[in-house]
Amino acid sequence: KQYRQSLAHFDGVPDKDPRGFEARTYAAKACRELSDRAGAVSNAERAAQIRAHPDVLHFLGEEYLRRGDVQKAQHRFQRAIELEPSHLASHMELGQLMSQQSRWPEAEAHFSRAAELDRDNAPALRNLAMSRFKQRKYDTCRQSCEAALRL
Repeated sequence: KQYRQSLAHFDGVPDKDPRGFEARTYAAKACRELSDRAGAVSNAERAAQIRAHPDVLHFLGEEYLRRGDVQKAQHRFQRAIELEPSHLASHMELGQLMSQQSRWPEAEAHFSRAAELDRDNAPALRNLAMSRFKQRKYDTCRQSCEAALRL
């Protein structure tokens, strides 16, 4: 019920209002909680048009993945990284997408960056090891495995 009440409030804020970006962002999150995927995407796209922000673009990437639109998801994650090269969550998502497409060098680059950003990120290290293994980079694969085991 609170999400629906919040949506009514957010919908009352015009996009041109100084609070428009925040209203669209919170509306997108409320729609996600209400399982209104179309509303989540619509509000997040409006927020991104007001101001490009890496977290909003990442949110859109997640929503497009849920819809099965890998190309749009990939584009949003890449755009988030362009805006904030240290956007850990987008590096992880892109690494996963590249792995699913067997694009191992690109997966390795994203997982490597994620591991640099967060040295205690076991999933990043595990996936980095797998991407290196798939490329037959056994020495660096072993190093990634050992780093993950130390956590």
